[in-house]
Amino acid sequence: MQKARQQAAFESERRRWEATGQIGYAADLPEAHDDESPEELQPGCVAVVSPVSGSVWKISSAPGQAVKAGDTLVLVESMKMELPVTAPMDGIVTQLRCTEGRAVVIAQTLVVMRPHEQRAVA
Repeated sequence: MQKARQQAAFESERRRWEATGQIGYAADLPEAHDDESPEELQPGCVAVVSPVSGSVWKISSAPGQAVKAGDTLVLVESMKMELPVTAPMDGIVTQLRCTEGRAVVIAQTLVVMRPHEQRAVA
């Protein structure tokens, strides 16, 4: 008897979903960055990649900008959390390969950097 009530309640809920257009609902997700033909990195450059799949919330760097290790380059939003993507070393941002509001996938290159040259101590 309990199973019959449960089934009737489910069917009633399903009819409400159909009436309100919730059956077959699909979220409008932002398009992923077109990375079908990733550009090669120039010699000496380093790719800074996304640690998760999500969307680019904010870009905090620009080509030609000098950054220090640990500086936030990009904020990626994933599962309602903002995750900073930081510079792995001191250097210069040479390219941005992402756009605010666009989807990114894990390990996608977001920023390309050229490290500052280390000077040998004589």
